Amino acid sequence: MSEEQNIFIQVEETDIEINVVEETVEVNVAEVLDESTTINNFYSDGGEIVGRVAGQDIGGHRVVVVGTDGLAYIADKDTPAHAAAVLGLSLGAVSSGAEMSIRTNGESEMSGWTWTPQAPVFLGPNGTLIQAPPTTGFILAVGFATAPTKIWVRIGVPIIL
Repeated sequence: MSEEQNIFIQVEETDIEINVVEETVEVNVAEVLDESTTINNFYSDGGEIVGRVAGQDIGGHRVVVVGTDGLAYIADKDTPAHAAAVLGLSLGAVSSGAEMSIRTNGESEMSGWTWTPQAPVFLGPNGTLIQAPPTTGFILAVGFATAPTKIWVRIGVPIIL
């Protein structure tokens, strides 16, 4: 039988919740800023998932950027302004205006992927993931394949072409 422990701490305008289930530790940090809440989830595997509101309809497993309005949008390798604004990988499809989860670091899995393990994964057109470096726009490694159906998200430094 698994034992679960929950700890909740509030410091000024930040709520911190720590959940321990078996050998996994999850830390949720919610900071209330101007009527909006930013949620960051940290996991014992070194991964991180953040919450953001979508500024447009976004499919699952798409690379996203943060717009100047603070909303999440689909990233594109041919949009120069996106080079330094990539936040991470969407974890599910969402409609514009909906809260979404974005993996900024750590492992993500999808059964339909067929990656070459140990090879880098790059931002492609329209937020897609590709393994061949682009030849136009900018090159941005967003992680590397750990298995045919898994990638480790780790946003790199863009190279403008």
